[in-house]
Amino acid sequence: MVKMNADSFFSKGKSHTICQDFSKSGVQKNGLPYAIVCDGCSSSPDTDTGARLLAHSASAALDWLNGDLVGGGSRASGLIAFQNVEEAIIQNAKDAASGLKLNPLCLDSTLMIAYASKGSCSNGESSISVNVIVRGDGAVLARNRQGMVFLFCYEQKNNAPDYLSYKLDEGRYRKYHEKFGHQNICSYSSGYQLDEGRLTIDYINNWTCEDSSVNLFFDQEYYDLVMLFSDGISSFQKLIESETGRTSEDIPAETVIADHMLKIPNFTGAFLQRRCNKFLRYCQENQWHHGDDFSAAAIWME
Repeated sequence: MVKMNADSFFSKGKSHTICQDFSKSGVQKNGLPYAIVCDGCSSSPDTDTGARLLAHSASAALDWLNGDLVGGGSRASGLIAFQNVEEAIIQNAKDAASGLKLNPLCLDSTLMIAYASKGSCSNGESSISVNVIVRGDGAVLARNRQGMVFLFCYEQKNNAPDYLSYKLDEGRYRKYHEKFGHQNICSYSSGYQLDEGRLTIDYINNWTCEDSSVNLFFDQEYYDLVMLFSDGISSFQKLIESETGRTSEDIPAETVIADHMLKIPNFTGAFLQRRCNKFLRYCQENQWHHGDDFSAAAIWME
């Protein structure tokens, strides 16, 4: 069996009084890892709790979902299964929120899932892949075994993600789609991570995806690292002080990722927590901060 590990991290943003991001990682019943990131809506009530409930409901659903892939199931069947299980994820989260007497609006949260699964190649041999589902905004990074980094950044029009929670109220779901539609705007870039830590971008593309859910697959044979980030990855700024006052300079997500997130010396134990804690110490020492909540989760494959 290939050695694999998963880890997660979240931190409150400077502009927030409470962290509405949550991330979770662990091992499924089949022995393979998973990683989840949720980002609660700031304008809805108690989404710090709702994001946690949604993440835990999703991790519980993965045990059932992977049943379609164990024993020779295809990736396509797994994709269909997830489309069917979305309703169960949000309904179970709603039941948990109801038991706590919370408004169902607390479940207004993005949902990003990466989970390793067993499948079969076209030649009949068994394989392992990391499947990624994005419901809302955020970023997905995959690194191949030649050092090429692929970055997918998702946002939705008018900063209005299509939350799973809209499915709990038919009238609310209809009003959302009448006003915003369900288009994902994807910014895709790729390049090599250099020894100096820089990321040289050699390809950039942007497109609009009509589906509210995004699905990606990364085969263990070709990739060694998959990372998920909430949109807080794009909220880092550097404080610039001058004789005339203070200003803030935006730090591109690519810089944060290449110069810091990818500098992981080893992938044992809580590898992402170690990396993020060290990065946040760097931020404090160099007058960097993240205005929005920031969360990340990752799966590594030997």
